[in-house]
Amino acid sequence: MKRFTIFALSLSILTISCSKHDVYPIDKEENSLLVNNNKIDLQSRIEYLNQAVEFTKSANTLSYTLVASIKSKTINNQSLSASAVFNKDAYTYVCFHTRGESIAGEVLTIDVSSPDSVKILQSISSDIYDFNDICLSRDQSKLWLCGDENIENMGQAFAIELAVDNNIPNENISWKKNFDAYSGNSINPTYSDTENNLWISSGSNGGLNVFNIDNLAEESFSFKADNTKHFTAGRDYGLALIGINDQLSILRVFDLKTSFEYTDYEIPYDVSNLGKNGIHIERKVAYLAMGDDGLIVFDLALGKIKSIFKIAGGGTANSVFTEKESVYIAYGSAGLIILNKPNMELLGQWKYEGSCNDVYVNHGTVYVANGSGEGFYILKEN
Repeated sequence: MKRFTIFALSLSILTISCSKHDVYPIDKEENSLLVNNNKIDLQSRIEYLNQAVEFTKSANTLSYTLVASIKSKTINNQSLSASAVFNKDAYTYVCFHTRGESIAGEVLTIDVSSPDSVKILQSISSDIYDFNDICLSRDQSKLWLCGDENIENMGQAFAIELAVDNNIPNENISWKKNFDAYSGNSINPTYSDTENNLWISSGSNGGLNVFNIDNLAEESFSFKADNTKHFTAGRDYGLALIGINDQLSILRVFDLKTSFEYTDYEIPYDVSNLGKNGIHIERKVAYLAMGDDGLIVFDLALGKIKSIFKIAGGGTANSVFTEKESVYIAYGSAGLIILNKPNMELLGQWKYEGSCNDVYVNHGTVYVANGSGEGFYILKEN
């Protein structure tokens, strides 16, 4: 397999003493996945607000309604934090994790066919799994999650597959894989005429592992690199973000038409130890949420940075999504940021109580994973 780099570089991988991290012990018998489909209980977590979103530094063209908020679940006396969201038409899937060293998580399935009257269809929760990322297979028959698992009171990265029937995931795990790392950071599928793959990144003595979707027992490709943060893919390119030190990261760009050949690029920015560092690819452009350094826009075809956006007053760029002429950034304590894509100018900032962890947009409906306070917000463009 041919590998090549645009810049000559040495990936000096940071060493750590152990591939697992201590976590708070759990006192009760382990309960893998617990299902709740009690409609009354689930609906009690929704507050229908239908309030105008008040943007600061707002352009006159911005007009959104805050439709509803969904409260986070509490497990082992700790309120969970919404970590990632995936939407497919009428259904939205949200996963949650804990902040700090304890481990617990939840997956919500939400009917958003009518944004003004959303309904929670199911909750799957766990006191041994912490869910950091979530995605759905192209045929909508499988839901994949990754995060941290409590194994003998130690945290270890994992990925699982749940079968999906009529848009509702099953609590029985159909596939599971653990990795020599503390944190499972991202999970994403790619599809082609010749191969379908599931890409899983993990940091802290981790790397990238790729499995054949049609036979998940078959590992197609892997590499080791400490602090591998996020992987995502578009139609032609896949991109892994790897932190090296406080002044350097590597963008490992895969040409998806040529299997696992890649090109490495250096960028003079660091990844966040605790942030998501999400990536969004649109055609040949990658949008990188680089934590304290803001948003970096990278041209994948030319191999160079196109533009940079950083908001004044702090905040951590956790993830990013684009739709039409807008760029949406989940900017931590700075809230939700909306930019004009053609010139990367700020259109508006919605700063609220909590920390904006992830954002997903579909036909003007904005799904916001809130890291604290209310667990999840749904906004609708007017």
